[in-house]
Amino acid sequence: LSFMANTLRGQSCIYYAKYCLGLESWATILLTVMTIAQIGTAPFTSKILMKLGNQKNLVCGFTIYIIASVAMAISGDNLVILIITTFISGIGSTLAGATAFTICSDTIDEVEELTGRRPQGIMTSIMMCFMKLGIAGAGIVSSLVLNKGGYIADQIQNVSAINAIHWNMFWIPIIIYMVGLY
Repeated sequence: LSFMANTLRGQSCIYYAKYCLGLESWATILLTVMTIAQIGTAPFTSKILMKLGNQKNLVCGFTIYIIASVAMAISGDNLVILIITTFISGIGSTLAGATAFTICSDTIDEVEELTGRRPQGIMTSIMMCFMKLGIAGAGIVSSLVLNKGGYIADQIQNVSAINAIHWNMFWIPIIIYMVGLY
């Protein structure tokens, strides 16, 4: 789910910057800020995971992402708030994503303890399959939403197309993360 939401946001960032902010170059900045947050958070995730545990860390990551994304969505074209909330949502997505990998390795260890067999090949393959499905699903969802909104490339967008861009950039990823909480 987090890969789907993050891919959807990443794909939509260029549309958002170009048609909603009127500054296409800001897409690069927003995408870079998200990546910097993820790289900066990564070294600390193992300590946070050990302190909170998998479930609390996952809930914490999803919650941070959701709150930051809602703030991002309602910030309008305030670029400073967009950068700050993008950074914070990157922290949340890193915590959530790291938990998925930890859960996978914990499952491998538990299965080995129970059966004497170590299923890391199948578990890793299943995880990679779901990541790829999320990434592919994001492209499908994005296209469908933009099409439904009446998006036409390199044109001044109507209100419906702008709303579709907002849904792809903010609301659908928020909904996906909320589903992840349950």
